[in-house]
Parts: sequence; C-alpha cells; structure tokens
Amino acid sequence: MPTRPRLSVAIVTAVLCSRVPHAYPAQLQFLDETQARGITNPVTMDGMAAGAAAADYDDDGDIDLFVPTEHGHADRLYRNLGDGTYQDIAEQVGLDSLDAHRAALWLDYDGDRAMDLVVFGGDCWSECPPENAPLKLYRQENDGTFTAVNPLLDPGGRPIGKPEGDGIAPLHASSIAAGDINRDGFLDLYVSVWRGYCRLFLNNGDGTLADISSWSGACDRYEHVWQTMFHDFDGDGWQDIYVCVDAEPNHLYRNQRNNTFVDVAPQYGLDNSMNDMGLTLGDYDNDGDFDLYITNIWNIHGRGEHNVMFRDDSFGDQPWFTEVAAELGVDQGHWGWGATFADANNDGWLDLAATNGFFDEPWDSDPSRFFLHNGQTPVAYQDVSTAVGFHDTDWGSCLVSFDSNRDGDLDLLQVCNGAGPLRLLENQLDATAPDQHWLVVRPRIRGANHWAIGTVIRVKSAALEMARLISAGTSLLGQEPAEAFFGLAHHPRAARITIEWPDGTSTVLRDVDANQVLTVHHDPVLPPPPLYGDVNGDGRIDIGDIFALIEVWGDCEYGDPCPADLNGNGSVGWIDLTILIGLWLF
Repeated sequence: MPTRPRLSVAIVTAVLCSRVPHAYPAQLQFLDETQARGITNPVTMDGMAAGAAAADYDDDGDIDLFVPTEHGHADRLYRNLGDGTYQDIAEQVGLDSLDAHRAALWLDYDGDRAMDLVVFGGDCWSECPPENAPLKLYRQENDGTFTAVNPLLDPGGRPIGKPEGDGIAPLHASSIAAGDINRDGFLDLYVSVWRGYCRLFLNNGDGTLADISSWSGACDRYEHVWQTMFHDFDGDGWQDIYVCVDAEPNHLYRNQRNNTFVDVAPQYGLDNSMNDMGLTLGDYDNDGDFDLYITNIWNIHGRGEHNVMFRDDSFGDQPWFTEVAAELGVDQGHWGWGATFADANNDGWLDLAATNGFFDEPWDSDPSRFFLHNGQTPVAYQDVSTAVGFHDTDWGSCLVSFDSNRDGDLDLLQVCNGAGPLRLLENQLDATAPDQHWLVVRPRIRGANHWAIGTVIRVKSAALEMARLISAGTSLLGQEPAEAFFGLAHHPRAARITIEWPDGTSTVLRDVDANQVLTVHHDPVLPPPPLYGDVNGDGRIDIGDIFALIEVWGDCEYGDPCPADLNGNGSVGWIDLTILIGLWLF
C-alpha cells in the first residue's frame, strides 16, 4: 500500500511547526444557550436518528437553522436575527409542514441564487402515497416564501427505500448530500435510506431532476446506508461520492465523468466494514488534503469496532488512506452518530466533537466526546469532554458546528433523538484575545452554484497552512453552512488565501486582515463558443471537418448537437458542404 514519504518527527517539529499559544480546556467552554437564543425544543422524529440543516438561507450574512420534526408537529425554520438570537418563521414562509420529517438540506437547485430546501422523512412503510411523499422539494420564491414542488419520486420506478422481495421495511431516511457530478454548475442530489436503495438525482438545469439511480452505478445495492458526502477524492476535478454502510463495506464511488460511477473503496483503503454511521471531512494534520472521521459502535459484541480516522496518504497518482484513530486517541466513541471537525480554540488545528448514545445498556449512558488537538506535530488528541462542557448522556444524533453569533468562534448544534433536546452550545472562547484571531471566508459564484459547493479554501498564516471544504451534507443527517472558518492563533492576518473553485480556476488573495467575515465572488469561466464550421471539434477547420460532415450526412437526430448543420435546417447536405468548403478555403 503506497504511503506518502514522511520526514522525521524531529525535523518536522523543528523546521515546520510553529508552537502557537494553546487554549487549554479551562479556557474552552461550551454553554447551553438554546432557550436564551429563542430556540424552543422541537419534537424530532423517533427512530435511530434526526438531523438539522444550518445555512445562510436568506443570504444576509448570518446562519439560520431548519429543524425537521415528528408527524403532527410543525417543522421549524429559525431565522437568525443578526445577533445570534433566533425566531421561528416557518409558518410565515410556508415551511411549517406537519408531516414526519427526519432530515433536510439547503441547496439552490434551480440556479436562481436563492436557497431552496429538500426535506426527507416519511412515516409510512414500504411504499409512500404521493400525498405523504418521503422526499419533498420546496422552491424559494422572490418574496422569501417557499412553494412545494413535485415530490422527488420516479413515477416509473421503485419508490424511495422500497425493499426487494417479500416483507415490509421501514422507510428510515439516513442522509442527504448534494454536489455537482457533471460540472454544469447545477447541484445534483444523493439521498439514502437505512435498509433500502439510495437514489441519485441529476439536475437537468431547467428546474427538473432526473433519477439516474438505476444506471449510475452509485445506487445499485440494497443496503443499510448512513451518511454520504460529495468530494473530489482523487483530485481530478470531478466530484466523487463516499457512502458509509452499516455492517458492510463502505463505498467510494469514483466519478467516471459521464454521470456513472465505479466503487474504488478497496483500492483507496476506504472499504471499512464496521457499523459506520456519521462522517466528517477535515485536514486534521494541516498537510493540504482531507482526512475522514467515521463514527461506529465501540467494540459491539466484542468485535473490536471503533471510530475510525482515515488519513490521506495518497502520493502522486497512487491513492491510499491509512486508519490512525487509535494512534491519535480518537477511536473510543461509544455508540457514535454525528461528528464534526471544528477549530474550537482558534489555534489553527482542527479539534473533533462526536455525539453518541442508544436506548439500551450500556450505551444509554454514553457521554458526548470532545477531542482537543495538541496544536502541533506529531498530532495527538486529548479527551476533554467534561472539562469543556460537552459530555451529556442523551442519545445524540446530528452534530454540526458554525459561528452562530459572529463572535469569532465556532459553536455546536446538537440534535438528540426522539424526544431528546435540541442544544445550541455557545463557545465561550474570548476571540478578542491577541492569541485567538480568526477568519471566515464565504465563497460565492456568480452562476448557478452560487454557494460554491465543492470549493476548497486554503489559508497560509506564518507556519500555519490550513484547508477547508465547502460541502452540502455532513455529520449525520446534518448540514454546515457554505463558509470556511479558520483559527489564526496569534497571527493578525492571513499571508495568503487560495480559493480553488469547482470549475478548476483559483483566486488568490494576499495579506488579508484577521477577525472578519470575508465574502469572495467569482465569475465562472465559461468555455469559448464552438467554432462555426468545426464539425469534429478539434478547434480548427480543415479537411477533417469535410470527412466528419460526410459521415453524418442526412437528418440530424432530434435534440442532439448537430455541428455539421451549418445552415440550421435540421439536416446535413450539399448546402452545408458548400459553406464548409468556403470556410476552409477562404
């Protein structure tokens, strides 16, 4: 198995590592501010998990929250009032459905630069009637209200989650994630269920979605799937899909650039086969690539299972991930569910939080876990859950991090299962201290993918070099906002910010002041218009185009490109040949 060559610990520590002032557990505290912020306890769906979606849905600069709920209880849209307090406006904007919902995801599906909402749940069994569709799409209108559009069901195929063979299986939503699989700027959608078939919807760019599950190669198994994520794992510029599977090997579906996928998890060392559930991506070792942390059930039935950390050790064109959770001290996670990477003390290194629990002994008293990064290399984590105030024993489900009140540090939102609480845990870090600078970068595209999903942002500040991914769908049934948070420790500015856009271009900013929320816009680079007369698409007009035109002589296929039809009459004939000869010779 290939691994990246590594310098000795002594050399790395002496040459590359900057020993920054470290916020110790006594300085880092989380305080439950849920009610004080105006968030009441919603009744989340019973079952094994429930989620929440955090995003700046109204694009006013602060982070709002959508919380799906149990049947008979209205879904909640908590709008951030700009000071970190919230008001439930679901009824005013048309999102107060009383149907049973378990997960939600914000995305701009129609490319109008207004966030729409997908809600996933269902309280029916096997097949859901249209009036109780498990997957609903709400389009945001110009006035900020939402309109329910057609349910995302394939009228000619199997309903979402329908099992094979005899028997009835529960429809249990297990994740929603979005990414642009064909680089057309429109976000495609992957939804999964625990015990059933996943679904992949291709965005047609005209306000409709096509179900390509049956032939995409990414949804061809009946499985117990949990969280999924889009990310370009092999660095070829195309979004791949990672899938966590309960009790069977995980999948890494590599994008074949034609809307099909092939599972390469074994070749990458990512085919973990435990009870994999929650998933978060982050560059925990600040080496420029993204590592995976996946939650599991600790040593269930004595099988030695544990939370896993896959370090990206790819080298050149040889991909490989190495499992290092025990080495780092983050393997013991009880009965794990949601997780998030978050630089909670602004030292420039990613800490790690995970929420746990179950209804049965011994997991009914599992504490949540907070692992503090040691702030140097070699990396090690310390369990400081009790010291920082994140050690509840509820059945935690979804866990996401974001700066809820724009005070310069990351807070935690925890969704507990069933009748459990929803907690907004405010980080009490003093972000005005001289050794705890910070920076938030919000990439925005003046195009269909306005929130720049799939963008990678890199920040260099003195010896710190950090990377963050802008994604849609993470943790467990969760979503974090489309922005990148960087702790800068004692550095008052970032020496360089590099934004790697989904279209393959980059924006570089230098000498950027710390302690600000920075929005960076990008105009997508559009391909040049096709050269008139370039029938074979090689960028020039020559004898090759003559032969290419003759090969397609006759009527054009309806709806297909027909570059040889130079006079636009729907067929290729003598007039087109005459025009082409004139373009070639003159």
